Amino acid sequence: MGAVISIRPPPDLLQKIDTLLELTSLDRTTLIKIALHSGLNEELKKYALEQYQDKRISIGKAAELSGISIREMIEYMKQRNVHLNLSVEEIQDDYEAAMRL
Repeated sequence: MGAVISIRPPPDLLQKIDTLLELTSLDRTTLIKIALHSGLNEELKKYALEQYQDKRISIGKAAELSGISIREMIEYMKQRNVHLNLSVEEIQDDYEAAMRL
C-alpha cells in the first residue's frame, strides 16, 4: 500500500470533484487518484518539453522523463506546435543508424 497524502482542497477544486462524482460512478478516492495521476503525467510532459525546448535534454530524455515513447513525445510536441531541435547531421546520423539495423 502506498503512502498517505492529505490535502485540504480549495472550494473550487472541491466543486470540480463533486461535479465529477455526480457524472461518474467512481468513488471519491478513485476519482482523486485518477485525477492526480493524470495531472502529474501532464506536468511531467510539460516539464520535459520545456527542458527540450531550452535544449537541456534530448527528445529521448524528454520522452523518458515523461514516461512515454519518443513517438508519443513527438505527437505531444506536434499538438503544442513545438518543432524538433534536430540538425541535418543528427537526422543523417539517425538515418544511417536505422539503415544498419
